Amino acid sequence: MPIPSNILKNARELRSRLTVRNNFYGIFCAIAVFVGISYRYWRRFPPQPAGSATHSHTEKGKFSQIHQPTEACPVKNNDNIYLPHSARIVRVIEENSQIKTFELAFTDASRNESFSYRPGQFMMVSIPDCGEAPISISSTPSRPGLIELSVRQAGVLTTAMHTMKQGELLGLRGPYGRPFPMESLKCRDLVFVAGGIGLAPLRSVINFCLDNKNDYGAITLLYGSRSPEDIAFQLDLKTWQDKKSVHCLLTVDTTGVGWHGNIGLVTTLLGQISPDLARTSALVCGPSLMIRFVLAELSRMGFPDDDILTTLERHMKCGIGICRHCHMDRTLVCVDGPVFSLAQLRKLPGTELC
Repeated sequence: MPIPSNILKNARELRSRLTVRNNFYGIFCAIAVFVGISYRYWRRFPPQPAGSATHSHTEKGKFSQIHQPTEACPVKNNDNIYLPHSARIVRVIEENSQIKTFELAFTDASRNESFSYRPGQFMMVSIPDCGEAPISISSTPSRPGLIELSVRQAGVLTTAMHTMKQGELLGLRGPYGRPFPMESLKCRDLVFVAGGIGLAPLRSVINFCLDNKNDYGAITLLYGSRSPEDIAFQLDLKTWQDKKSVHCLLTVDTTGVGWHGNIGLVTTLLGQISPDLARTSALVCGPSLMIRFVLAELSRMGFPDDDILTTLERHMKCGIGICRHCHMDRTLVCVDGPVFSLAQLRKLPGTELC
């Protein structure tokens, strides 16, 4: 029996009304969620008055809007902090199957000559259609003229970089971040603990200390890799060992053909050193899990929290404290770090590194 036309008409009208109502309800919910999130963000990070652009902590721990360039690399008044500057690849060094070091020079000769930075800082690297990513500077400011970035192939941008050749161009912004406190480390022995690509920013510090050897004490490096084939910066390691300028201890997780060194985690090397805790600082960089166990072992050995320095990795987008992608409570890794002491990390809620 066919359904009467008036019933079909009423059913269509009812369905149309329900559809419109559901659409309005969905839009209302979306607006409510957006307003709620915006309000919570505004309460947590209130807007600053016009002209208040310098990053500074208040008594309550709140901070202002934008981190200004560091003293190490003052930015000219006509510089756009969002604009990358063109840099040319001078040389590509293959450290291992996953890590390459890129020697770069700005195409603007005056910028290349005046550029400066501090050990521990990073650059924002950009490639068209591949985005932008933070990369630690692995060269040392005591050897000006070239910027060295050691890059492990991991994401879209780093994969694209690994396909680039000498003479090609990419974009650079920076330097950004709080560096290692080189002034505070003067006259002290230094123990470096690194894993994999984590040696890159520490390489900058080591070479800076060697270039200013009268200012720093004995240098010890504990370096861990997955396998002998994964050991990066082999030329640097050989140079340091041949000149006996750095006491190098290496370890691998799994042995390989011709390997006669230590086998095990990098924490096993800590038992082979006897530092004078009163005059020694430890600098740690590597995978998060490695850092966590190394920090715990250094504390167990008796290192004061203020004498243990490490770096944190977070998903950074701007590098100057605006987007807040890298926030940890009220701390921004791109501005307040990436270098932190263990004493500072212990005050951060939610961190699992200590």
